[in-house]
Amino acid sequence: KQIRRFLAEIQKLGFRVENMNNKYRITPPRHLGTRVYFTHGTPKAIKPLCADFKKIYGVELNWQDFV
Repeated sequence: KQIRRFLAEIQKLGFRVENMNNKYRITPPRHLGTRVYFTHGTPKAIKPLCADFKKIYGVELNWQDFV
């Protein structure tokens, strides 16, 4: 449930999310022009995902909003 909320939020920001057997391929919008991101779909991934999205894409997400 938590990871679904996170994925819904980044989709609102223009990211494309593809589910591949509980592994996710996250493609950024063209205007960000950076690399594709792969992750697993567990709640433990949310905090590192938020940190990586800030570092890689410049998108600030508060991980506590999804817990």
